[in-house]
Amino acid sequence: MFLQSDVEDPFAIYSRMLAENPVFWDELNGLWAIYSYRDCVFLFNHHGAQIPAQNAAQNGKLNRYAIILIENLARLGNPPKHLRLRQIAALIFEAMRFVDTANLLDGLIENEASEIDWVSICKKLPVLTLLRGFGFTISACEEIAAQIESLTKIMLPVKTDEQILSVNYAAGRVYPMIADHLEKTDFLMNSEVLKPFERNEIRDALVSNLIGLLIQSCDAGRGLLSNSLLRLLRRKQNYNGDFIRQTVIETVRYDSPVHNTRRILVEDVTIGEAQMKQGQPLLLILAAANRDAEKFSQPDKFDIGRANNSESLTFGAGGHACLAKHFSINLTVNVLTCLLEKFPASRILEDKISYEPLVNARLPGKITVKLK
Repeated sequence: MFLQSDVEDPFAIYSRMLAENPVFWDELNGLWAIYSYRDCVFLFNHHGAQIPAQNAAQNGKLNRYAIILIENLARLGNPPKHLRLRQIAALIFEAMRFVDTANLLDGLIENEASEIDWVSICKKLPVLTLLRGFGFTISACEEIAAQIESLTKIMLPVKTDEQILSVNYAAGRVYPMIADHLEKTDFLMNSEVLKPFERNEIRDALVSNLIGLLIQSCDAGRGLLSNSLLRLLRRKQNYNGDFIRQTVIETVRYDSPVHNTRRILVEDVTIGEAQMKQGQPLLLILAAANRDAEKFSQPDKFDIGRANNSESLTFGAGGHACLAKHFSINLTVNVLTCLLEKFPASRILEDKISYEPLVNARLPGKITVKLK
């Protein structure tokens, strides 16, 4: 385990582990690290590998809005509750209205600006797209968007006191605003799928999972937008819709914004010679699985023509496969197409990209783009 900000090439580490220890017991951190594609898929689909519970002692410091989020996020749920939450989360996408991302992008790029910090735009654009898609006013969008980066800390298994204070403030601001909007617009409250549930249960699940999508948009969504633009501008080719889409899909595999995810064993599981015991934590290294030569030919080559690029594990697999996969890819393709149609000769000014100090995600801290 390491901070992405401290490692220049994590894929060199993953390549070595794939070759030498694809299922590795990390004594220092007390967990199993899983590197191969086959074994990650096996565990994603195994009922004995579940989402770890949040730190109960720290949860006692969270306010009631933050607790509602933790209890209702499909991302954090396990059977049998997870299936119900996932059904509700899936309905959210069905109800989204079309949003003109070109107009949103123009609004975030100052008319006279010749240089932009692409990362700061990527933090806002997916969030604004979701909120506008559900009919929030511009002022409400701005107020909610300002709090989402703080809310991403709710996903951390261990939080500092400062992070808890930040989460509590953001949850206290955002949750009531979204709940009030959904109640007033009667958003999905009368859906046939939701009839077996109590109204308060529906509201909490809808609000929580909409916020969950906003959180994903702010971290993984901005990572995909950032990494895809880096890949496109470095290739310096003529851009068209098919080329951009293929580049984004290969970026999802080759330069995934999410590098690992966690599970915990609720029963003994055996993989090869590894005897993994109930209660032991798992770290599934998705970025390593995406470079597994047993699954992808010439995995360290960026190849938009590879037939199975779309089978990467960046968005997970099994019951917890990310519902936002197609939304994220389509949004990235649309936004980058709009940007490069308007500024086809744009270039990156940094010689070297620095990354955020995170264990689970490799997210650029800043990308200065010269628009041209």
